[in-house]
Amino acid sequence: MSKIYFGQETSLAVFAQRNTVYYENMRAALWGAEIFIVMVLITLIALGSLNNDAIAPVFIMTGLIIGGIGIFGNAFPSLIDAFPYLVTFMSLTAFGLIQFGDNIFDPSTPPINKPHLGVAIVVFVALLLFGSQSVTMMKLTNLYFTLPVLLLVVLYVAAKSFYRFFWLGNKNSGIYFTAMMAILTTLGHDAAYRFGLISDGIILVHVGTVAVILCVGTLYISVVARSRSRLAANNLILEKERSQAQALLKVHSELHDGVLNYLSILNILSQEKPKTALADIQKLSRFAINEVRIILGQREQSEEDLFTALGTLRQQIVDHIPHTKVKVDWSLLVLMDYPKISSAMVLEITRIIQEALHNAIVRADCKTLVVSATKTTENQFTITIENSGGKSFEGEREGGFGISNMMMRARKINAKIDLVPIAGGAILTIDLP
Repeated sequence: MSKIYFGQETSLAVFAQRNTVYYENMRAALWGAEIFIVMVLITLIALGSLNNDAIAPVFIMTGLIIGGIGIFGNAFPSLIDAFPYLVTFMSLTAFGLIQFGDNIFDPSTPPINKPHLGVAIVVFVALLLFGSQSVTMMKLTNLYFTLPVLLLVVLYVAAKSFYRFFWLGNKNSGIYFTAMMAILTTLGHDAAYRFGLISDGIILVHVGTVAVILCVGTLYISVVARSRSRLAANNLILEKERSQAQALLKVHSELHDGVLNYLSILNILSQEKPKTALADIQKLSRFAINEVRIILGQREQSEEDLFTALGTLRQQIVDHIPHTKVKVDWSLLVLMDYPKISSAMVLEITRIIQEALHNAIVRADCKTLVVSATKTTENQFTITIENSGGKSFEGEREGGFGISNMMMRARKINAKIDLVPIAGGAILTIDLP
């Protein structure tokens, strides 16, 4: 609208004021708000605070910004010169309109359809190259291709949203349909105004722009909220599965380090010919059953004496090993000075020693087993298990589930384990917490 008026100043002052408010001030404010929104979204995407869901809204908002450049013709002539080239971005805006409509309708849809985005980028670059010959060629390209294609896309998205809302009952599509109608109203108004079909009603442009911003913003917030809700539900399921896996691993570890030790000794005794082995087998079987009950039952958290617990372990396991099979030297009297600790820590230390005994007797087939304890001047207690006369430990190549489980138990109670190979066996040291 021109700022040149013919007629009495007093009678035309109202129209001049409306022109300034509606056409310049309001559109300039909306244009600035659109730029601010896009800059915030792009910044958040660059910082990783938003995912690919924001790309389609950014394309839509950028298209609105480009469409509002005309209001700054007098203030920024360079924008007007660049406007025909900027309009080619509408190919990406068309992609954003289609993609965002699919995203709000079906959350499982990928946030970006890469083949479609690739086509939009190719069209965008091709239009720039084709129209780069002259400004006139660029304007004709936009007039006969870019804008008609954009109009067809808006009609297509509007029809698709109409169908999804009225036939499929999708509320988000209903809101998006309102935005598409606002775009069509804005485009129709501008076209009618430029062709002289109407001379007033420019406020429709502002209403249409505001409607698109509100609809797209509301839908994007809805998409983000739904995505976060779905993510929270998935995290809850994952946490539940992780807890179940940890519980299963704990039972597996207890069975491996506890019951397996008894079964190994039972296997050794079953190979002995004397009838006295039958009594030992019966006792060990009963101990194994008790171990299963302990694993499956609930252990109360209380303080226990480590020396007593390891003494019980010796009676249940070591004392039943035939002397002709393994010579055992058990000396843990130093641990009488070790303070009481929680039953959970006692169980972890006991499991470590059980696994060490199993590895020495069954895997290494040792002939001599020495279990001892020492105490330093700094009150640091250490348990040492040395086996010899069998197979040499070959380091990490033999580090299976049992050894890794020992390390895990040690870390859990802040203990330190060192396993050193020697000729015909290995030395395991446990620095108690």
